[in-house]
Amino acid sequence: MKNTISAKIITTRRIVIDQSFPFYDLPSFLQSLSPTRIIICFHRSLERGSIIYLTLTFNEENATNSISLFKETLIRSELEIDVDCTFSDEEIDLFTSPEWLSVEIQPEAIALPSRKEIAVTVPLLDVAVELFHQATFTASDLCYKVILEPSYPDPESARKLIPALAELQGKRNIAGLENAVRLSFDLIRCGGWSCEEHICIPKSIDSVKRPQIEVLLHKYLNSSIGFLPDELLTLHWSDSKTNITNDTLQKKVARLRKQDFLEQLFFRVLPSTPHTAIIESFRKACNVYGTECVRGDYAFVSYAHTNSDFVRLLLEKLGHEGVRYWYDSHITSGSIWDEELENRIRNAGVLIACVSDAYQESKYCKRELKFADLIGKKILPISPSNWTWGEGLQMMFHELQVANFDGGYGFRNFHQMLQTVAPQVFNL
Repeated sequence: MKNTISAKIITTRRIVIDQSFPFYDLPSFLQSLSPTRIIICFHRSLERGSIIYLTLTFNEENATNSISLFKETLIRSELEIDVDCTFSDEEIDLFTSPEWLSVEIQPEAIALPSRKEIAVTVPLLDVAVELFHQATFTASDLCYKVILEPSYPDPESARKLIPALAELQGKRNIAGLENAVRLSFDLIRCGGWSCEEHICIPKSIDSVKRPQIEVLLHKYLNSSIGFLPDELLTLHWSDSKTNITNDTLQKKVARLRKQDFLEQLFFRVLPSTPHTAIIESFRKACNVYGTECVRGDYAFVSYAHTNSDFVRLLLEKLGHEGVRYWYDSHITSGSIWDEELENRIRNAGVLIACVSDAYQESKYCKRELKFADLIGKKILPISPSNWTWGEGLQMMFHELQVANFDGGYGFRNFHQMLQTVAPQVFNL
């Protein structure tokens, strides 16, 4: 899908604990891209720590620019914090698999005794936060999935709530219901977000978690909107996507959220503090957005420090064939990916990736490779011996054939590929 981009962000930080999360400006950045749909999944994984899945969908006319900015911003942010991002042009959805169960609230139509129709919102955010906090769930997988779409003002539907509001104002003993309906009236009149929320668990441990989640959900519903009968707010468990039609005013209003809901979502689930490096990454991405890629007259050589012996042999071959190249001879594990490296990649004619297991495990090598791909650079991977893309790079680069250096015997084929894709890097 050309107008969709997904990112999987893995971090060792745990969801909803006291340790602050660094993406302080992420909600405002997402909104600035003006997507037509945002899917967010907060996944606490027993094996991999915390994972955030983000999927953005854009109008076709601005999709290309927005996707490029989204990818570049996250790549820049990765450099400063302990996360790892992978990208896909399709929605990443764990919950289409029968291995997962998803629960959501499905509200039915409700009305006053006088038959005047009323409608209230039914958010799950508080429940999700409490579930993440509970120690029972820290030792296993738990997910909270949110699907957001812009909600535009609907004066016609708002007018349907006016008679119920007028009747409720004269009955002080149901002030809570009046406040809930008034909030719904404001949301449908002014617009904000249409929100679909799911709490997801692995089916394999359904017998352990499902009753506890149901108890908590009913407890929350009774305390927050206890003036509504339980049968009007049913829980629906499913191992596949559900599409509830908005055929009643209540079903439509139940999903409405305020305009600041996205900020509240990240603030509650991922408490953040200002992180100057990340804010600077957002600013830099905006400043270079739209900059044309310069096709330089040299090759940028990307490598892992532990493969320096192989790289030395490759550079000798390149120099003998009159190839102009640039590489960082002082690169060390854990060094900061600075502006010099970025400019060298941006101005290179091709990026030669000296791939290996060590290269794939290097956070900074992967950044160089992803950044080159992002700005459209030609990439030629070469390995000391037979090697295939593994986890972390396979999804993005599996179509790139890796040349086998093979002690120098495989260099001739690589030399021919280099002449084909970047003849300008050779001395005439």
